[in-house]
Parts: sequence; structure tokens; C-alpha cells
Amino acid sequence: MTGAAAEAPRCFVDNAASGSFGASLRAGRAFRAGEVVLEERPLMLLDRSAAVDAVLLGAVCEASGLVPEEDMARKIAGVLGLCLSADAAARAALRKCFGQPDECAAGMAEFVMQLVQDVQRLHMPLAASDAQELAHAVMGFLLSAHTTDAGSAIFEIGHRCNHSCSPNVFFQNSNGSEPGGLVFTAIRPIESGELLHMSYLEGKELMAPAVVRRQLLSARKSFECACARCVAEEREHGEATTSEAAVLAEQPELVSAALAGTLKLAALDRDTCGGHWIFATALFADGLGRLRGGVEQGDTELARSSFKLVRAFFEWVLEKYPAHVHFASSQAAECFACLAAMEDEEAAVLASQLCAPYLNALENEFGALDAENVRMRAWLKSHCGHCGRSAQKGVCSRCKIVGYCGAECQRAAWKAHKPLCTASQ
Repeated sequence: MTGAAAEAPRCFVDNAASGSFGASLRAGRAFRAGEVVLEERPLMLLDRSAAVDAVLLGAVCEASGLVPEEDMARKIAGVLGLCLSADAAARAALRKCFGQPDECAAGMAEFVMQLVQDVQRLHMPLAASDAQELAHAVMGFLLSAHTTDAGSAIFEIGHRCNHSCSPNVFFQNSNGSEPGGLVFTAIRPIESGELLHMSYLEGKELMAPAVVRRQLLSARKSFECACARCVAEEREHGEATTSEAAVLAEQPELVSAALAGTLKLAALDRDTCGGHWIFATALFADGLGRLRGGVEQGDTELARSSFKLVRAFFEWVLEKYPAHVHFASSQAAECFACLAAMEDEEAAVLASQLCAPYLNALENEFGALDAENVRMRAWLKSHCGHCGRSAQKGVCSRCKIVGYCGAECQRAAWKAHKPLCTASQ
């Protein structure tokens, strides 16, 4: 055997599921948390800065009943315009990406097919195109496109990464090196051959009970989530009979407010909701509102009135999701930005205690060189995690994140820091 052995692909498509609308993607080798698993240029990009053909948009609105200002109408018109301008090779590549939609999306597929046929009758340039091909492209963008910095993009390999409510990779843009590009990073160690899963939900939504997650995925992506986490929750907790599920089913307006981040504690019965996801969302919404408002208005007392609330929220996160702190990493970053801006010793202590467990998760998602992550790490090292003053002794030897001004403060802080230190590792 001569020459160097070919390097194994970082990930590969699992052809065993090639007949479904979303096939599987597997790791070609083992990955450490934070490693790049996949980088890819878009196969087809719906550029958000490009003007939508007004005549085509009018035809879509007439056929669908949508109004021109609606994102759905503009997206469908944009995809149909792309199909008109794409060459035969690009259209063929897009056809190869997707099989037929599953049963949950069958109704949507019928609607899209009828819509496309109606638009073809109203817009002559589309009349000669294959209706099935057009409908297939629209369905692909509606169900499998990734939202990037440049617009909505289809990726030949990346779109094979299916959803899980307990993902092992994180999707982000390629930081400008390729507009609209894709980067998957590992948010935990991944074994060779392991199925790769991203989340179609945001972190704060992943903290919701399965009944809420399934409703969101059904409404947005037209499928019933059967990931391992949803199935396990249903089996172990019997959601149909739990008090939390009953509250969520009886008061959908609370769920909507919780997901929007507008739910207030005053709207809740603490005896019924205490300790539940819906209560935790209210803790954070109230806390962040006071914290941000206090910082913006220069009102230290208002900002400090948030400390108990945000502390209670992050204690709930660490207790409920000790292995999935990345669910709340963006919320930790929001709180850190406000607390660090206060230049207050009490705020500095809280920032160290709340944000230290999330730094590793943020670095796994966005990279250790991300400007905000660099700033957070430097700040945590330079402020004592016990008294908030300037750190002089150095950082904790275990987590290497939190700084201390001396041995006395480090010993005094250990009891409180220990669970956070362990979680950060």
C-alpha cells in the first residue's frame, strides 16, 4: 500500500433512510465538544436582500389568500423565482436532496401542490415548469431550509441532520467566510458512527415539556416529534395526567406568553405552577426585565431587585438539566452582559456564580475565539467569584473559569462554587 491513507469523512449520509423526506447524518469519526463536525456552502440560497418579483408575489397571494407582507408568501414567491432562474443542474441537485414528505406533512404537500398549480395558471413564465418539481422545491425550503446570515439556505449534506430535543450538534453561520454557509459544532462528545442531531427549536424552547415542544414542531415543521427524549418523557411521566400538562392544556395563553418571554409571575398561581417550566419562564422574564431596565435607566435598586429572580431561574436550570446547560446558554449571556455593565461588586459576584457554568457551552457553540466569549472568560478571571473585587490569586484549578482575590475568598466560595464548577466541567 503506497501513499497516505485517505482521511475519513467527518460525517456521512446514512442511505438506509434515503426514502424519507429527511434522511440521516452520521459522524464519520469521534469528536470532542466544540469541534467542527461539518462546514458546507449552500446548494441553493434564498437571499433575503434580493427583491421579490412583485408580479410573482401577487400571483402567490391571489392563489393562497396570503398578503404580500407575510413571510410565507414572500418565501414561496422567492423559491418559485429561484426555480425559474436556476439551471438544470441546480434543479436536479435540489430534487436529489429530498424524498417524499412523511404522513404528518401529507396535508401540507397537497396544499403546496395545489398552490403551485394555481400560481402557474396566473403567472405565465411558470406555466412550462414541472409542477411536481416546483412543489418539491417549495416543500424543501419550508421544511428543511436553514436560516443563515444571508437568507434561507438548502445544504446538500447539512439538511440530512435531523431534529432531536436533545441535540449533539449546534448550527451556526460560517462567520462571514462564506455568506449563507453552515457550520455544525459538537456540543458534547460524539462517538464515531453516532447519529447527528441538531435542534429545530431554540434553547429556551427545549426546556419546555414534550407536549409544548411537539406542538411547536408540528406547527412549524409538520411532524410529530418522536426523538428519544420526547418518548422517554412520555413513558416516564405520563404527561397526559400530570398537573403541569393539565395547566398547559387548560391555559394556552400562558404557554404563548411563556414562549414569547412576556409571562409575569403575577399572572401565575404559585401553588399550581411552582417549580414547573411555565413558572421558570416567568422568573426569567421578570428578572431580565428588571435587570435590563435597571441597567438602561441607571437604577441600581431596580437592577438588584432582579437578582433573586434570575438566581432562582438558573438554579432551576441546573437542577432540571444538569447535562444540558446549553439550553440556557443564551439567557446566561444576556444576564452576563447586564451584570458586567453594572460595575457593582454584588453584580460581579452574581455574574460569576450564574455565568461560569455556561461559558464552556457558549464556547462549544460559538467557538472560544468568539468576541463575546473571549470577553466573558476574561471578565470571570479578573473578578473574584466571592466578593466581586479584582481577582489576584488566579482562577479555580478545576474549572479554570472563576477567579479569586485570595485563598480565603476561594475557601469561603467553595460550597457555592462546587456544583457550578462540576457543571462547567
